[in-house]
Amino acid sequence: MARARSSSAAALLLLFFLAAEAVAAPSSITRRDFPTGFVFGVGSSAYQVEGAVAEDGRKPSIWDTFTHGGYSIDQATGDVTADQYHKYKEDVKLLHEMGVDAYRFSIAWPRLIPDGRGAVNPKGLEYYNNLIDELLSYGIQPHVTIYHFDFPQALQDEYNGLLSPRFIEDFTAYADVCFKNFGDRVKHWSTVNEPNIEPIGGYDQGILPPRRCSFPFGFACDGGNSTTEPYIVAHHLLLGHASAVSLYREKYQVAQGGQIGLTLLGWWYEPGTQAPEDIAAAARMNDFHIGWYMHPMVYGDYPPVMRKNVGSRLPSFTDEERERVKGSFDFVGFNHYVAIYVKADLSRLDEKLRDYTADAAVKYDMPFLKSSNQFPFGLTNDFMSSTPWALKKMLKHLQVKYKNPAVMIHENGAAGMPDPSGGNVQDDEFRSQFLQDYIEATLQSIRYQYGNMAELSGTKLSEAEAKCARNLIFISVFIVHRNGSNVQGYFVWSFLDVFEYLFGYRVRFGVYGVDFNSTARTRYQRHSAQWFSSFLRGGELRPVALPDRAYSQ
Repeated sequence: MARARSSSAAALLLLFFLAAEAVAAPSSITRRDFPTGFVFGVGSSAYQVEGAVAEDGRKPSIWDTFTHGGYSIDQATGDVTADQYHKYKEDVKLLHEMGVDAYRFSIAWPRLIPDGRGAVNPKGLEYYNNLIDELLSYGIQPHVTIYHFDFPQALQDEYNGLLSPRFIEDFTAYADVCFKNFGDRVKHWSTVNEPNIEPIGGYDQGILPPRRCSFPFGFACDGGNSTTEPYIVAHHLLLGHASAVSLYREKYQVAQGGQIGLTLLGWWYEPGTQAPEDIAAAARMNDFHIGWYMHPMVYGDYPPVMRKNVGSRLPSFTDEERERVKGSFDFVGFNHYVAIYVKADLSRLDEKLRDYTADAAVKYDMPFLKSSNQFPFGLTNDFMSSTPWALKKMLKHLQVKYKNPAVMIHENGAAGMPDPSGGNVQDDEFRSQFLQDYIEATLQSIRYQYGNMAELSGTKLSEAEAKCARNLIFISVFIVHRNGSNVQGYFVWSFLDVFEYLFGYRVRFGVYGVDFNSTARTRYQRHSAQWFSSFLRGGELRPVALPDRAYSQ
């Protein structure tokens, strides 16, 4: 009897230490604290990183037309950018040396199918096969986005691109080519990237391609209707996504064994004050931003507040479309960077002409959203403050409102300014700290279950002892606010310095720098890459850097 009590006491003591481990200090966090199978990676996208825009059969995208028209910041283009098209083997070797599990990249639609439909470009097919095979040869998972903004100019000219429902058929056929040719090796597919911001930039404000907007909204556009077109475009993107998912599930998923979803921009909207109307405004904006896609994918229709405020301008689903859209994801990717403060502006609902922001009835309350700004959307170069609490709030929102979907953090990163003298900037301690903040926030949001800890004891407990253990571990989990979000991966934006859609080359996100003054586009390792590599290989999340800031264990 005494020996049995001693054994149970030892088991409880073990559980106490396991609980204590669950509340380990942030400095002692390592990647082993993340669930088995959790994926760490870095990312890019085709137009932003590949270059070679007129080589080997690739034809223009709407971004080629936009940048060659001089509409991007500093008239920058992606003609060469980091030149990954020619340097992919070097880049994959760097990924291997860094120790990432996965590389997130996109396929360029106008490289694979130059006219948008019809003939597949053999050279495009060869390039992506080579890239995928090279990644797999080093044990790196390819996480592939099918459409990342670079819409074929041929289809834009033919039928106004995303404004036409013809997009859905052409996109599905393009996705079919991707699944058929790459799906035997690609097990992680994202159909579209940030479809909840492309309609705003391209069809409401008109500051991004294809530059459509209408007075009094936007800036000197080539036609458009800011009150209706953003909602039409978003609707078609959602239906195109659902169609591609349906095709994959019916024709490929069982045999290929992959997963498919889409990637949303995940700004988190926070009330500018604690006044009830501003709290409601933030919730409303999160419905307009995140709920625009999540609500139909989870519940089968757009958020009620959007139905109410937008009215007949918001497209409807047929019964068949609703069934296809609902549940059309195995995971949802989120690109998260900032918290944005808003206040209520209900007077906007009285305006005869309303665009997306007016329909949301908010006004922005952010220091970086000024009328005299350097970048689109009013962003200035000091907007990248670290707000990891916003990521946790967004994940909790997804858990509570949208049934806790599987989530991949597909982009998160910090921007730095290039050296005005043209030199290479290697010291980016701010970026390491930023990433540490968000990786810690991700861990704090992930599911922890006391049952798994009890199993580790290897001892059967009495009912009273089990209750005591559950309470002990519940308290420890409660203390650190680990709230059970189903996050399955985290990708740093970006692997390399690239052409940034909003910023051109004025800011750099890469953990590896690129010398854009060199025709060789020489890569160089930043300190953040050294830190990330150390963490990925088992080092602590927040190590003490050596004098030369070379992180090592």
